[in-house]
Amino acid sequence: MKSNILFNLSVFLILFGVNLLPVQAQKNTYNRGNSNKDNNRSYIGLRYLPPLHPKGIQHFGGWIVDDPGYPSLAPGSRATVYGISQVKKGNQEMLWFEIVVNRDRTGNPSQWLVIDVLTLPKTNKSYTMVGQGGSCRRNGVSDHDIIAVAKIQDTEYFRQIQKAWRANRKTRKFEAISTKGVICENIGYGL
Repeated sequence: MKSNILFNLSVFLILFGVNLLPVQAQKNTYNRGNSNKDNNRSYIGLRYLPPLHPKGIQHFGGWIVDDPGYPSLAPGSRATVYGISQVKKGNQEMLWFEIVVNRDRTGNPSQWLVIDVLTLPKTNKSYTMVGQGGSCRRNGVSDHDIIAVAKIQDTEYFRQIQKAWRANRKTRKFEAISTKGVICENIGYGL
């Protein structure tokens, strides 16, 4: 009887435990250090199936990093789809730079792979994260790869940019950039 229960439990874990692997076990464990920044980098290599995220991670949304029309999302497209997710663990906010590694039958993203992590600086409530969906411009040109922390103002564009980064699709890294010439649309302006 006891061995039968253990056998059934083993079969159950094999059948149902495999489905948890993309969410929990396929995570690189290198870059583990004592700082939150180092620990957050351990998410590089994580594969997950939205809306499921690792235990303790809160997901606040995300967006595709691409030109208007999202040609890389077209059914049958083999182009790499890049995205950014805004997440939080405890009181530490992060951005995950991701790529789609699997699609469903209709071509929609079904599994993501984290390729870089940006640990966001602590800011007070008068600042906000901007850049979703190409809302930032650099020297007057819309740039879908820019993410920034801006001072909240009741204007059409945020012009007081505290920090800015580029989600570089060639290097697959977040890169700090100069804030000079960067402005970002205030999506909530006039509402």
